[in-house]
Amino acid sequence: MKNLLIVGITGRMGRIIHRLAGEYDFKVCGGIADQAGEIDGVTVAGPDDPYAVSDTAPDCIIDFSGQAGFRLALNLVEHHKIPLVSGSTGLEDNDIHRLLDIAAKVPVLLASNMSVGINLLLSLLPRVTEALGPTYDTEIVELHHNQKIDAPSGTALALAEALASGTFRAGSELVCGRNRQSGVRTDHEIGIHGVRGGDVVGDHTVYYLGPGERIEITHRAHSRETFARGALRAAGFLLQQKPGRYTMRDVLGLS
Repeated sequence: MKNLLIVGITGRMGRIIHRLAGEYDFKVCGGIADQAGEIDGVTVAGPDDPYAVSDTAPDCIIDFSGQAGFRLALNLVEHHKIPLVSGSTGLEDNDIHRLLDIAAKVPVLLASNMSVGINLLLSLLPRVTEALGPTYDTEIVELHHNQKIDAPSGTALALAEALASGTFRAGSELVCGRNRQSGVRTDHEIGIHGVRGGDVVGDHTVYYLGPGERIEITHRAHSRETFARGALRAAGFLLQQKPGRYTMRDVLGLS
C-alpha cells in the first residue's frame, strides 16, 4: 500500500476519502485539519505544525479544504517532492501560478469536480456547442447545499470554460445572474446562475436554447463518494506519471 496524507481530513470529503482509501491501495498515514488531534487512529496535525503528521513520509497528498489548506498542501508537496491531488475551489490567480511552478517538479492535479460523469461532460460540450452553432444561447444553472461558500461553483465555471474552449464562443462574456440588467441578452454571453438550499450535493444543467427547441444536459451527484473515488483514482494515476499538471480527463483517458 502507498501512504496517503489528507489535507482537510476532518471535513466531509476528507472523512469519505479516509474511509475509502483502502479500496484504492492507500493507507492514510496522516492528516491536517484546523485543529490537531486524532481520527480513527490517524494523527491529525494543525495548520501551525503540518510536518508533525506522521513518522512515515506520504507518497501522495489529497487536499479537499480551501484556499488556506491548498497553500499548506503546496508547501508540503514542495517539502516532500510528492504528487498532489486537490479539489479545493475559490483559489486566486497567484495560487494557480504557484501550482504551475510546482508542476515542473512533481505531478499535480487540480479539479473543481472529480466525478467521471462531469469530466465526460466537459469533454463533450465543445463538440455539442460547435454542432448546434451560434443560434443556440447557452446558460448554466448550478444547485448546491446551503453550506457551500463559493458561487458560482467551480464546476459551473469549468463547464463554461468547456463551452467556450476551442469553439466560436471563445471570448464570450460570463454573466453570473441578471439583476436589474438593462437591455436584451447578447449573442456573446454564457449565463451562470447559482441556487443554494438544503443538502443538495451538486446539480449542474447546461441549457442550449435555440429557435423552436431547447436541449438540457444535466449531471446530478447523488453522493460525495463519487468525488472521493475520483480523487483516489487520480492519486493512483499520478503515482505513475512524470512531473506536470494533469486533469481528470487525463486520468480517465479522455484528453
